[in-house]
Amino acid sequence: MIDRIILNIPHSSAEFPAGAIARWEGDVDTQIQRWTDWYTGHLFGTAALKDPRIRPVVFPWSRFFCDVERLEDDPLEKKGQGLAYTNFEGCVRRLSEQEKERIYRDYYLEHMAAVMKELTPTSMLIDCHSFPSDLSDVEVCIGINPDWSMPDKTLLMGIKYLFELRGYKTEFNNPYSNSYAPEMHFPYPSLMIELNKSTYLTPDGQLDHARAERLQLTIEQLYDRILAPWVREVYRVNFMLLYDNREIIWKNPRMASALIGMEQFSSNITLGGYLLAVEQNPELFRRKRGVIISFVGHPLIGPSSSTLLNLKTGRTSTLTEYKHKELRAAVQQAMTRFPSLVGALPLSTVVEMLKKGDH
Repeated sequence: MIDRIILNIPHSSAEFPAGAIARWEGDVDTQIQRWTDWYTGHLFGTAALKDPRIRPVVFPWSRFFCDVERLEDDPLEKKGQGLAYTNFEGCVRRLSEQEKERIYRDYYLEHMAAVMKELTPTSMLIDCHSFPSDLSDVEVCIGINPDWSMPDKTLLMGIKYLFELRGYKTEFNNPYSNSYAPEMHFPYPSLMIELNKSTYLTPDGQLDHARAERLQLTIEQLYDRILAPWVREVYRVNFMLLYDNREIIWKNPRMASALIGMEQFSSNITLGGYLLAVEQNPELFRRKRGVIISFVGHPLIGPSSSTLLNLKTGRTSTLTEYKHKELRAAVQQAMTRFPSLVGALPLSTVVEMLKKGDH
């Protein structure tokens, strides 16, 4: 069960603390331009504005000031490319041991602590990067660690398949491998996603808005795929609780605007909108054996199917080729009454509030 996605975005900034860039000698600006993960905060992190289960942690400074992805005793330290670079492609930065210690303490450890603060036993960490297009013709690289942090193989193949369906050449651990995974007192899955800059930038390094939007939507569908199994479990156990309290939910804007992350459909569907669609369209959503709680029907995804929840047994089953255009239209209509709002409560919080009568 994954109910939260932590985004580690370590290399998206080209900024330096006051005066720090002046310590570099040589054409460091060229290296910064090439090795900054431009717009990754936007591509990966925008979904967090709509879904509180997605939690970005963005390092605000350039990797040429502090590379928070390096290990504490990184082998690249010998080349001057540890957590505080001192030598990079002919560019030199002279730092004392005291200065390196301060960067380690005040920036490296601070970023790690910010990531660890967000992690829970039911989180997934996604390490978000991009790479220069001349390094590989791979368009999406999925990096994984061969250890306790490796995600479920079925989920990994589903993620790879999703990118491939959208036309992106996708490989595991090529051209980069592994993923950021600071150790906690509990295990959690982690994966890295490296985007070839050619998938969203023009040849001169500017944002290609149409291609970036397409890539961003694919990433949001990735989040839905990761979080949706948890949503189905919430519905399996709590659908009647939610439906029986729909009047209460509709009267509380923060409850009604809770996002439900319906698989392969949209991260924008709200609890209030979905319950209203069920209420207004019983012939569509309420079947003889239960209630439809999720549906897919996009031609690029494969066979259309719906998840049917048996209200007596709590079990789910699959319906194929079932009125997905009508379902979509019903939800979209209901969403005009209950759109997503800033400050929406997580679905899990809504469930707990209803159980406790705290509403």
